[in-house]
Amino acid sequence: MVTIKQAQDIISNFTNPNNDDISLNTKRSLYSSKNIANQSGYPNQQKHLLHELKVAQEKYGTDHDFKVVYNHIHSAPLQFYLANQLGIATDKAEVEIRQQQLPMMSEAKKFRDNYLSYEEVEAAMIKLIEG
Repeated sequence: MVTIKQAQDIISNFTNPNNDDISLNTKRSLYSSKNIANQSGYPNQQKHLLHELKVAQEKYGTDHDFKVVYNHIHSAPLQFYLANQLGIATDKAEVEIRQQQLPMMSEAKKFRDNYLSYEEVEAAMIKLIEG
């Protein structure tokens, strides 16, 4: 199990605060043309994810499973950021999900259910924890 605190430590140490694909950095969905940079209040994806962790920490405590946070991410670009920073390839997923033009929350669910399970995220994080 990866705790919220462990995930927070890992994500704080990511060297790139944004997606490698810069077009994803200001979007809440993959196909939307709406730029939410000014609406979200987050200067980058790393800050957005750290905020989600802070909220979860306040609600559940530091020792709670990070899985609860991962399962509540409703932004596919944020999921792509997490996967990319953990070294998990997402190219196929991005192409396929973009083509389907799903609503924001459906994109995130599709990504989680079909392309990046929590177990993959957890395994990548455990590798980082163990060094």
